[in-house]
Amino acid sequence: MRNSFNISGFSEAAHEIRDDPREAQYHYSVRSTFSPTRGVIAHTEPALLGSVKSARKFTIPVSTPAAMGISMENPEDPTPLDLALTGIAACSLKTMVGGGTARGITFGSLSMTISAGLDGGHGSTSLDAPIAGISCRIHADDSVGGSVLDELVSQVRSHSPNHRTVTDPIPVLLDIGRPLHDSVVPGPVTTHLVTAGQRAQARRVRWVSSTQFESIGENDEPSSVLRVDQPKQLTGVDWGPNPQEYLLMALAAEVALQTRQEALRRTRSEGVWEVHAKARVDIRGLLKLDPTAPVPIQDLVCAVRPRHALPEEEWRDIARAAVRRSVLVDLLTNPCSMKIDLICGVPV
Repeated sequence: MRNSFNISGFSEAAHEIRDDPREAQYHYSVRSTFSPTRGVIAHTEPALLGSVKSARKFTIPVSTPAAMGISMENPEDPTPLDLALTGIAACSLKTMVGGGTARGITFGSLSMTISAGLDGGHGSTSLDAPIAGISCRIHADDSVGGSVLDELVSQVRSHSPNHRTVTDPIPVLLDIGRPLHDSVVPGPVTTHLVTAGQRAQARRVRWVSSTQFESIGENDEPSSVLRVDQPKQLTGVDWGPNPQEYLLMALAAEVALQTRQEALRRTRSEGVWEVHAKARVDIRGLLKLDPTAPVPIQDLVCAVRPRHALPEEEWRDIARAAVRRSVLVDLLTNPCSMKIDLICGVPV
């Protein structure tokens, strides 16, 4: 298998989808819980890949910014934005590896440094600062021709689900126990910036083999490594959450923290909050099986529930306000500029 990438497995999936388009609908679900004693913990939940259920059981503690005044902050744990950047970069690189493998290309090395520009005037944490834009630097060895790599980068822009989810505005629905059409989150939800901010938060995502990737923080601390992979049904080895699950975990974790903040403002009590995020991907878009199939993630729903006693209307108001303050909801519901630079022949 070239690049250890199971092309025959993906070809088999493509044949199944041609026979039955319902097999192209991949449903992902995650859960993040905030408690005053443990902070935020993000979990993946079972995925439905067409008609096949995949048991996805990964747990990631999420770092809580010190500015939020929570004592269990752990700087080695990823922030919600770290999870989001990991999901975006890994999805882009997977699209490149898959597209290159299908063309008979063997990669020696491939990585991406992805950076989110933040407005330094809006606060001291990534929970306060709107994302002005995202910059991606793809590093590839020079064994692959530059013109071919340029074509693969073009495919990332057009057919990477997470890339398109960020560049194409998508609706986010808030589930607070009422019909979803009553809870559509309008955009913009925060002040959206056009130019790059004064600060940046970055991750370096490295392709390992097949559908496996590693994401490392800005300081390259070994303890900050996040593993990315596909489920076995998608030719992965279940090494870690996949790119869509990382993006959903980021959203759920940040909304959980925003809900905690809003509850503290209104009630002077943090409480325990649970946030579920789920979405669907029509894999025909990524595989180019149907030109009319959407590429970005679809049907994104964020469900917020308190796990402590609160009057119904009060916790619903808290949930609405928290989601409207969410930086990642803003990122998804508004088009965001994404710049991609390609660097060849640089050691990675």
